[in-house]
Amino acid sequence: LLVTREFPPYFGGIGTYAYGISQAAAEIGHRVTVVAPAVPRGLSAERDARTDVSVHTFRSGGLSPARNILPMAIALRTRLRREGFDLVHACERASLIAAKLALGRRNIPVCATVHGSETLRWQTSSVFRWMDPRLYRSARAIVANSVYTSEQLSVMLDLGGITDSPPQKAILLAVGDWWIQHSVGGPNRRNRDRPFVLGTLGRLDARKGHREVLQACGQLPEHLRRHLTYLVIGAGSNQRVDMLSKEAAEAGVGFEYAGAPDRAELPSLIRRMDAHVLYAKPVRHTIEGFGLVVLEVATQGVPTLATRLGGIPEVIANNETGVLVEPGNSKELTEAIRHLMETPKLVAALGREAHHRASSRRWADVARDTYNFFGESIEIR
Repeated sequence: LLVTREFPPYFGGIGTYAYGISQAAAEIGHRVTVVAPAVPRGLSAERDARTDVSVHTFRSGGLSPARNILPMAIALRTRLRREGFDLVHACERASLIAAKLALGRRNIPVCATVHGSETLRWQTSSVFRWMDPRLYRSARAIVANSVYTSEQLSVMLDLGGITDSPPQKAILLAVGDWWIQHSVGGPNRRNRDRPFVLGTLGRLDARKGHREVLQACGQLPEHLRRHLTYLVIGAGSNQRVDMLSKEAAEAGVGFEYAGAPDRAELPSLIRRMDAHVLYAKPVRHTIEGFGLVVLEVATQGVPTLATRLGGIPEVIANNETGVLVEPGNSKELTEAIRHLMETPKLVAALGREAHHRASSRRWADVARDTYNFFGESIEIR
């Protein structure tokens, strides 16, 4: 029984994880039931891709984790009364709380996944500093989406005085088969007559570093700025879009905002990019625990320029599948953009290797590693 507060058509990090691992778990032979938010009216979802994955919904409280805990717990309790399960897999923190509320005295092991920012939440208040270590201690086993996330979880548990923490393991994520099926098989050939397109895929929040990218572009030589367009893809407020457009004009570079398009449109939009940039930074104790978007753009032959932050260095091999720079170093970011613009052969080589590595690991591998580990942990305890 897999429980999540995000699921398609919302393809954020947690939604993508929940969908990918539930489909893959069925593929490798498990009987899978998912408890997930109902699809908003007027939208369609990819949640019925496999007939052996049963999805049961609850009325969503929006994207706020706290508003989803109670309806999630009620939906979980209903499923637990009607069916028998070997394992409850909580896909993130709110799901783990809901699972503990729903189970009561039932002796069904609950395992959990952590994605990064949850391991920093304890820094925001004394309540979380006390509660979160005990919440994660209650899980039978925990998987993290990167070594970085696993290490941060250990810090949180240690600071919370937890000496009997559950077994945990870092299991890196994968790209979905959908992306491979919509791949062109390698990088686009650069057309020197068109602008160099630098792009960012992801929500327009401060953590993604859109403003810093434009500021760095503004420091490029004038002849490069005239030949550069910054393409932004992702949901965001009109106010933030207007702000980025203004900053692009001040920097002297082109700017395009593609909004939050349907998923089917993403591969062709990504292929317009010469390079993808994820200038991630920590904001209000949130961080990139893995950087799944790096793998998604890599399937289209597009390398990523990103910061050495969180789990990102575990996804990008520096100067092999992309380029890593230090966070907060605008001069280094500017120099990296300049170097990519001036060396199209390097961009093509990075794109080829990024595509090869992203395509070599699938969600079936993640599911197999995850549920084998959960199974071993259950038997140990």
